[in-house]
Amino acid sequence: MNKKKEYTARQKFNLLQKWWLRGGRREDAECVADRRNCSVSSLYAWQKAFRFQGKSGLRNKSKCPHTPHPTAHTAQELASIAEVISRYPNKSRPYWHGVLRAEYGYTRSFDGMCHRIRLDFLTPRPKLEFERRKRPPLPTIGIEAQVDVKYVPLETMAPEMYSGYLATGARLYQYTMIDCCSREVFAYFDDGFGQAESVDFLHRAHLFFGHRFHYIRTDQGREFTNDLEEKQSLFSLFLEKLGTEYIINPPRSPWRNGMVERVHRTFNEEFYYDNIKSFSSLEDLRAKGKSYLIEYNTIRTHSALRSATGQRYITPQQKRDELLAEIKINNQHEIKPVKQNRTRAEATRSELFKLPEQLVA
Repeated sequence: MNKKKEYTARQKFNLLQKWWLRGGRREDAECVADRRNCSVSSLYAWQKAFRFQGKSGLRNKSKCPHTPHPTAHTAQELASIAEVISRYPNKSRPYWHGVLRAEYGYTRSFDGMCHRIRLDFLTPRPKLEFERRKRPPLPTIGIEAQVDVKYVPLETMAPEMYSGYLATGARLYQYTMIDCCSREVFAYFDDGFGQAESVDFLHRAHLFFGHRFHYIRTDQGREFTNDLEEKQSLFSLFLEKLGTEYIINPPRSPWRNGMVERVHRTFNEEFYYDNIKSFSSLEDLRAKGKSYLIEYNTIRTHSALRSATGQRYITPQQKRDELLAEIKINNQHEIKPVKQNRTRAEATRSELFKLPEQLVA
């Protein structure tokens, strides 16, 4: 039996916002409930609670019972257990159970007694507190980038496109790279999945950023790496040719690629969710993805970014321009340029989503 999911007050409010943004109708509630694995009746109940009590009405109520369980230990039984433990502190629990049954008329099982002792008579083991070390910000651009790949949700495809991909089992993929300093993002959409497509994506990403990176970090996906027994992957050979150090994350550690994973979540919430059943072709997806990418880098502000004066909520483009100006003044950081015949602005506007050329020597 599946356990019913419990939503926090913040998650409930976010679901209500998505429902209201769609129009607040019954069919909108059904769409949100189907996508977010909740019921329509829950949405209406949360809406009623929000109207009367605000966000405080969305908080989950305590599930602790107000009355003791009918078969719970009585006060007399608890006093007997405490007395036996104080009389024989160095004896074992089976000995305690035998004394309770012989001298105090204790009728409960051994497991029941042990459970009660663990709850009421043993000092809980202290929780180990680990120091959360926040990763220090990188000083400037061009040092490290994170790369990852995700599926394009099938729900975003138009019906005729969806039926074709569903029949063949094919998928569309989003390749993403983020500069860990400026948070500038480049994303490209493709129908292929492999190391050749990953190298093709690197060509486009270097053209977009206008420089190479000292480090590039990925997970152990087969689109990037090979097994240890196999030869070196095409992706790593390409980075070695560029003079870029390749960092591979250990298995089952997505937090090491946390920035690009967070970008994927933002794409799901802001780009894909607003384009349900709207992509008629791969070219249409690329065109709309290009528009959102420009908005993400030049219009959408980020709370994680800080300007030199301490200002919050600036765009990645503003942060990049500020760092480039600082590099030109101080001349303390070497940016590896990309060998290309086009400027970055021309590539961003016209050549970005066309077939790649040999841009990097």
